[in-house]
Amino acid sequence: IIYVKTGTLYCETSDGKVITVGAGESFASSQDTVHYCENNGDEEMVVFVASAGAKGKKTTVPTE
Repeated sequence: IIYVKTGTLYCETSDGKVITVGAGESFASSQDTVHYCENNGDEEMVVFVASAGAKGKKTTVPTE
């Protein structure tokens, strides 16, 4: 779960879905789809992220 405190967060998934989230908004990111997020605004971005995992399973998996 991601909450944007300040700034604008842009995220895109490998299956072509795009979301832009602004200050005061939140969303749940996909665990089974490769995704990429970045600050695409001019102001500093502050986000809070909470994630859950399973024993023996990686929380994040880097991709090329």
